[in-house]
Amino acid sequence: MLESSVLGYFAASALYLVLSILLLTSWRGRLQGALLVITALLSVLWAASNGYSLGVDLLYRYQLLALEAAKNIFLCLFLLRLLSTSNTENKTGELAEPTSKDSIQRLKPVIIGVGFLVILFSQYPELATLSADFTSADPRILLMMAFNIIGLLLIEQLYRNTRPEQRWAVRYLCFGFGALFVYDFMMYAKAGLFGTVDEQIWNARGLVNVAVIPMITISIARNPKWSGDLFVSRTVVFHSTALVGAGIYLLLMATTGFYIREFGGNWGEIGQIAFITASILLLIILLSSGQIRAAVKVFFNKHFFSYKYEYREEWIKLNRYLASMDRQVNEPLIDRCIHALADIIGSQSGHLWIIQESGEAEYTASWPPLYVDQVVVTPTESSLVRFLTETQWVVEVPEYLETPEMYKGLNLDEWQSNFQKLWLVVPLLHQEQLFGFIALNKPSVPRAINWEDHDLLKTVGIQLANHLVLLNTSEQLSSSRQFEAYNRLSAFVVHDLKNLVAQLSMVVTNAEKHKTNPEFIDDAMDTLSHAVDKMSRLLSQLKKGNIEQKPDRSVSLEAIFDDLIVQQKSMKPALTTELSDPDLSLQTNHDKLTAILGHLIQNAQEATPDNGTVKIVGSQNQSNTMIEIIDTGTGMDQAFIRNRLFKPFDTTKGNAGMGIGVFEAQQFVESLGGTIQVESTPGEGSHFTIFLPQHSPSTEVK
Repeated sequence: MLESSVLGYFAASALYLVLSILLLTSWRGRLQGALLVITALLSVLWAASNGYSLGVDLLYRYQLLALEAAKNIFLCLFLLRLLSTSNTENKTGELAEPTSKDSIQRLKPVIIGVGFLVILFSQYPELATLSADFTSADPRILLMMAFNIIGLLLIEQLYRNTRPEQRWAVRYLCFGFGALFVYDFMMYAKAGLFGTVDEQIWNARGLVNVAVIPMITISIARNPKWSGDLFVSRTVVFHSTALVGAGIYLLLMATTGFYIREFGGNWGEIGQIAFITASILLLIILLSSGQIRAAVKVFFNKHFFSYKYEYREEWIKLNRYLASMDRQVNEPLIDRCIHALADIIGSQSGHLWIIQESGEAEYTASWPPLYVDQVVVTPTESSLVRFLTETQWVVEVPEYLETPEMYKGLNLDEWQSNFQKLWLVVPLLHQEQLFGFIALNKPSVPRAINWEDHDLLKTVGIQLANHLVLLNTSEQLSSSRQFEAYNRLSAFVVHDLKNLVAQLSMVVTNAEKHKTNPEFIDDAMDTLSHAVDKMSRLLSQLKKGNIEQKPDRSVSLEAIFDDLIVQQKSMKPALTTELSDPDLSLQTNHDKLTAILGHLIQNAQEATPDNGTVKIVGSQNQSNTMIEIIDTGTGMDQAFIRNRLFKPFDTTKGNAGMGIGVFEAQQFVESLGGTIQVESTPGEGSHFTIFLPQHSPSTEVK
């Protein structure tokens, strides 16, 4: 028995030490925190000293009244400070005004005086002609009884003058310290009657403190203003409770097994082994049961915490899960949204509807995913959609069935026939508009829903709606980009076809005049052959839906210039070429470079009178290969060059032009790491210079 008493005191000392460390690491200078830290540290010394005294000298324990008195002084001052703070808070309407404020605050010198006398008499009993042990006339007994009465008075005042809705913050503190004061008062009152302290009551005080420390810790966690940011995690409470409970369970089973062995006769040892084995298996089953874990979590959230959820952890877990960061999740985002909402509230499954442009709700997904033969029929009744749109409430089906007048205008008869397990309907709101809703089925463990659940579900619903809207927008954007790419391809192909048609039209126009000229016939056939080849490639590209280009190779500028002369032969004025080095080459696509240079040259020819000049020049400096297109046409002003020249679908040719030739040229040149510079003067002409990265001369490709 003595060993268990010593163990109880040392366990209390250890728990007080842990509490002290938590308070010290979170204390931010508040007076309540300082008083509470000192009380906890003195409790560490008091419990450890009492545990030590049980195994040394019985009379030594009475000298420990000095530590107990010091601990009680700071504890009572802490309670007085709470009362004083509650008076201040009452001005904001949080707590009620105590009925005896002034008289309670006058207890401070009394508390200090009583404590000082106890400390003095405990260390120097000769001052009051006291014996080392207690007697019925010992003033130390009366002083300690007075201490306990003052403590109970302070706790009663604190609890009574706290508004009912605020008492959850101090309830366990009052219960815990109140139990200690009552226990000690009974012990000292009995000592005063019989002249000595009851050994059993004295020895059990360590275990009593162990029992109340968790209650005190919960109240501290509910009042961060006492000590800063002390935080008791639900996860820690749940797992530590599970471990302690498992330990107590195993201890009880081991004790029961011992008695089975002792009193079971011949079958005692076998019975003990069978009983312990069965007990361990039962414990494993209990710990692995999701239903039991859920019930325990609901119990702790309901009875030990001011809020049902740790919002920071819930929010982080939600966003990490939606982003698939916590684990390898193969679920599509739309399924993860249902899963995440169901996990928060403990539901086992759910369904998602999204509001269409017509205003009807379309069944979109479920979690877990349904098989084909399990797909449910979407109810056609739209009162739910109208109700959610108007109220934006979380619909609680059990509440709807019990008090339908709360949900005026809502009819769930058809929904219930399709979803017999329907429990909650959570609206998904985006910019105050109903985007959709999630219907959750009943959880494995029945639970009550309050305002906190409703607020959390609506907030999470807004977050899920944002993700779903982003997903929907991304899909629409991807589709739009595919159409944009196809339209852009079509525009470029049409632009090339328009140029080819212009060349063929020129051949047709001149055919009547020059049809007997053999040279014209040869030029016309070359033009037709080039046009047929080009049109065949363009049609093939349009059919495949992408620009199919030959791989970049080393191409000769001389070969490109020759092709340009043939391509633009029918245009006036005639194109002239100039090449500083016949071996100049580029690493690029021959057809594409020829096409974009042809666009620029055609623009120059169209802007230049027949008696003017259009020339293309190829040269090279230390870092670039330069291609210049020079004309003596109408020219452009700087505002046009800056604001309109490279803008797609902006043309000065009216219906005859598309405005993408220069834009396409710029895009292609920049894709090669080059640039285009333009110099132009109205009435004098234009000078385009294309700068392309150099490439070492290699095998010519024509």
